[in-house]
Amino acid sequence: MNEIWNGRLKKYQKMLLRYSKYVFNDHFVLALLFFVGGLGLSYSNFVKSLPQKPFWWEQPILIIILFLIVQIGKLASLLEEADKVFLLPKDYQMKDYFKLVLKHSALVSFFTQLVFMAILAPFIIQGLKWQFWMWIVLLIVQCLLKFSYLSFLVIGTYNLAAKSFSQQFLFHAAVMLILVLSLYLNVILGVILAIVLAGIIRYYVDKVSQQHVFKWNDAIKSEKERLMTLYRFINMFTDVPQIVGQTKRRKFFDFLLRRTSKNVYLFLYSRSFVRQSGFSGLFLRLLFLASIIVFFSPNYLFSL
Repeated sequence: MNEIWNGRLKKYQKMLLRYSKYVFNDHFVLALLFFVGGLGLSYSNFVKSLPQKPFWWEQPILIIILFLIVQIGKLASLLEEADKVFLLPKDYQMKDYFKLVLKHSALVSFFTQLVFMAILAPFIIQGLKWQFWMWIVLLIVQCLLKFSYLSFLVIGTYNLAAKSFSQQFLFHAAVMLILVLSLYLNVILGVILAIVLAGIIRYYVDKVSQQHVFKWNDAIKSEKERLMTLYRFINMFTDVPQIVGQTKRRKFFDFLLRRTSKNVYLFLYSRSFVRQSGFSGLFLRLLFLASIIVFFSPNYLFSL
């Protein structure tokens, strides 16, 4: 299982490295610098304008943001469609495979949590009047909650009951409660409760891996959805072979196509544009982006 994981991880990282040069091209990096610079300046001015006494809305907003940050990042199992046939004899060794999956996913997620918490640090320290050590403890709470979230996803690969609405609600309610107690009562209490939650989830991971059969179809489906999300992002910068355009009927646009039947090229072009997501999706995304730019532009001549 170690050899399988290491081989697929190298292949996955090689794919990311190959596409990264297309994603982070000169134009995108330049635009990103302007965007981050402008956003950073606005954020800095906002933090400086915060009063000595925190507003009532600061803690609820921060709790919601931290809760959403915990949801960022899924398990990168790197499972493939053929695994449910060729790895089926290794069914009871998948718990060892998913230990490596959880370790890799947790390390990547911890880095993500660190980046977001570093961005929120000025707001937490200046707005809530926290000390630096309290921010570090809150970062530990976030990492523990993220580890619990990833472990909870591992449970779902063995026991489908973990994907039910009731189980999902209970887990997310526990995460929200820990964040509320951390910000309103004591951050030390929050880290203790986060350790307890991580221990409980890990206990259930070991339990379900011994009592339930690995759900190949659901695990492979989840990995496909994760990869498709990544491929769709990369596809905005370069062609990705895994992205196949979908053709949909879209009857509500038929009134635009009625007068195109006399010209065969216009007939094919118009229907391809309307019914294939590769063309119409790109047009709508660019139209939406241009609309935002025009809406926020103070220059009426430029907007026109």
